[in-house]
Amino acid sequence: MVSAIGSSSFPSLVAVPNAALWGHASVSIALQLFSMRRLGSIDAQLEASRNAGFKIVECLQIHIHEPSIFRTMLDVRGLECTTLHVEYQFLIDNAGSILDACLIVGIRSVFVHDLRIQKVRDASQWARAGSRLGILAERFSGSGIELGFHNGGDCFDLLKSGRSPIEELFRSDDSGLLKWQADIGWIRLSGADPIVWLRRLKSRLVAAHIKDVATSVTRGHEWTDVGDGILVLPLVIRSAVQEGARLLVAEHDDPEHPERFANSAYLYLSRFT
Repeated sequence: MVSAIGSSSFPSLVAVPNAALWGHASVSIALQLFSMRRLGSIDAQLEASRNAGFKIVECLQIHIHEPSIFRTMLDVRGLECTTLHVEYQFLIDNAGSILDACLIVGIRSVFVHDLRIQKVRDASQWARAGSRLGILAERFSGSGIELGFHNGGDCFDLLKSGRSPIEELFRSDDSGLLKWQADIGWIRLSGADPIVWLRRLKSRLVAAHIKDVATSVTRGHEWTDVGDGILVLPLVIRSAVQEGARLLVAEHDDPEHPERFANSAYLYLSRFT
């Protein structure tokens, strides 16, 4: 059984300045707009993000249909959007327009979050996806944009090959350019140890979703506010940044009270910057 341990158990990890904690100068925090969707309009989501204190947000493919308008909505609030989540097939079908939108909005990293094969126990399917994403990562890199993978919960069990799905994905990337945005909550909910995987895949790691697992998990209610769940987040965050994460993105998936979630997430994560 995993007990719930709050950040107050580790005051020394959250009280020191960033540079002393990480050994280098820069880590940023952001808010995932998907977690704010109950607020309705994009305007309302961005307002709540800014009011909570965030300067950076992470968007979805629905936000870049009109990239110039979205960029203006960000600019008038003093916000940046540096990362984007897209579905695999949307990326395959729209790589060129995604690149164009990224350059307009100011997005620097694109993460694929839905491969449509995450429940398939076939290593070859993960390998094919990794190969294809590697080719696209090389194309995106030519425009100064990172392409990466955002894990779900089915990426860490061993396949018949003796490797995990996420390992099959990355080892099939011949370019070596495909990056990883680690979803801490999904790693833990899958039964794996986030710190072990952050270390194992550190050569790919560039960002992390900070999502806490509820102390009592039921289907559809797996998550809780950042710092209120079973994860010892100060230790996990320290590991993520030391292994290469430059951006920590607050997520809850679908909080009942998005503004409360955003406010508490900012107060929690801002101690690490």
